[in-house]
Amino acid sequence: MTIPSDITAFEDAIVSACDDHNRATDFDRRQCIVFGEYFVKYESYKSLLPQVETQRHVYELSKHSNGVVRVPKIIHFFHRDSMMAYVVMEYIEFAT
Repeated sequence: MTIPSDITAFEDAIVSACDDHNRATDFDRRQCIVFGEYFVKYESYKSLLPQVETQRHVYELSKHSNGVVRVPKIIHFFHRDSMMAYVVMEYIEFAT
């Protein structure tokens, strides 16, 4: 699971998809999308940064759980203007 070598184009495509999602949904939308093989969450940088740091830590701990707990691995985290941030993580299918 790797991001494309052209990171700027990858980020531009994610921002565009998130913008499209905002325009296509009502105000009570969840700020997340499935983007190809990834799950993307986006919101304010100030709010998302602590979540990313916590998820990275929990992901490292979960690697020792023998598969009992699945925590998505963060693939990429970026922001454009210190206002809106985007976290790209592996997409995990829900078990039924």
